Amino acid sequence: MLSNAEHVIWDRFKEGDRRAFAQIYNTHFSSLYNYGFRFCGNASQAKDAVHQLFVKLWDHKEKLSTPVSVRHYLIKSLRNILLDHFKTDDRHRALDAGDTNFSEPASEFLLIQEDISAEQHQHLRKAINTLTKRQREAIYLKFFENLSYDEVSSAMSLTVNSVYNLISKAIEVLRKNTPYVNLMLLIALMS
Repeated sequence: MLSNAEHVIWDRFKEGDRRAFAQIYNTHFSSLYNYGFRFCGNASQAKDAVHQLFVKLWDHKEKLSTPVSVRHYLIKSLRNILLDHFKTDDRHRALDAGDTNFSEPASEFLLIQEDISAEQHQHLRKAINTLTKRQREAIYLKFFENLSYDEVSSAMSLTVNSVYNLISKAIEVLRKNTPYVNLMLLIALMS
């Protein structure tokens, strides 16, 4: 649910306030770009898609309703734009099979790696790479973008139960494949 401040900013944006629009852009650009890059694996395409999203928002601002979560709304919208790009490029077959590019760890992971021995880091990286791309996407949205299970399910066009299962199985795989990594450390990486 939107905080009162977010609600005011969103309403001002819908009324054509450029400063409110810039505030929404500045608040969410980095997170959207990171998600877009992980999704498509192309920095230029990710940046273009984020810009396209904000152009569409501005062009249709009068018609927009107030979302429950601006962040969730923007991520879902960006995902739809990227899916449209893949369909246009006739690369949707790979996406439909769940082949998105969520292979690199998030920046939070890179910061924590200094505290993990090289061996532990290697085991954790191998474990993350054993996850399916859909599992990595769900883990990224849930733990690094801090979306709720409902928001992840909506963003990925899955049922909530499917998201629970996807994340649960991913964590199970990580636990199984990281015998030398402390479980508490693993949890810290994902929170």
